[in-house]
Amino acid sequence: MACETSAFLGRDTSLEFAIGCGDQLPAEADWKFIGALRSNSLSGEYDTVDTTADDSAGGIREMLATFKSITISTDGVARRTDTATVNQTALLLHYYNPVATGGQPVVWLRRTDPRITLVGYFLMSTYDLEAPYDEVSTFSIEASTTANSVIPTGVSITATPVV
Repeated sequence: MACETSAFLGRDTSLEFAIGCGDQLPAEADWKFIGALRSNSLSGEYDTVDTTADDSAGGIREMLATFKSITISTDGVARRTDTATVNQTALLLHYYNPVATGGQPVVWLRRTDPRITLVGYFLMSTYDLEAPYDEVSTFSIEASTTANSVIPTGVSITATPVV
């Protein structure tokens, strides 16, 4: 019997994209793996407003959350061609020429780890390519949620089914 641990490695996390508008969730067949990833980060942040007034108790500021933003950042090794598990060229071409989405570099992203699966409509704000003379060529992407989708809360977060 193999020893088990409750921890998991980053390579147990996948990141997929689907090119399309926010008014319709992608079909299962539309999802493509970005592939050859080295890191995959998920970050959430709420904007806040200070609601402290002269009747606030205990000299402690009162705060309210207003808007949330969720950011996915990833980087990896650039591959020469797309395959069934690596679709970097398709995503790169869409980023620089997003005619399929009305001129906006938006995509559906699905990030799955052993705990949660997050699906949302994201605006890709950064797509960097590095090609040093004597090192491996790499890419990095950053994308943030945008509210222009059929998901009222911006993202759907569900427990990842145990396989």
